[in-house]
Amino acid sequence: MQNGFGASGWRLIVSGCDQPLGHGFAGTIAGHLAGLSPGGAAAIGAMVGSAYYIAAPAPLRMALPKASPGMDLTLSLEITFPFNPGVGIPASLACSKTLESFLP
Repeated sequence: MQNGFGASGWRLIVSGCDQPLGHGFAGTIAGHLAGLSPGGAAAIGAMVGSAYYIAAPAPLRMALPKASPGMDLTLSLEITFPFNPGVGIPASLACSKTLESFLP
């Protein structure tokens, strides 16, 4: 018998990695447009990217009460949490440094 992670494992992994990156980039761009320094904009991007795995389990549990509670915790704690410090935050900083040369 296949468990829930096996049935949708790749989709969870992709979602757990691309959502914090996309949100982090959006936060970094918003920080630059708000006039923050490159480091400040990267910090905003890191916080926005981190909010995905901090806030996701509670609304998911309320929106889908019959869903397996292990899925949202697996997504946030086992996939996104280790991915974001290793890849997401450095990507926000790289995005911020790149935007510094393009935006006034």
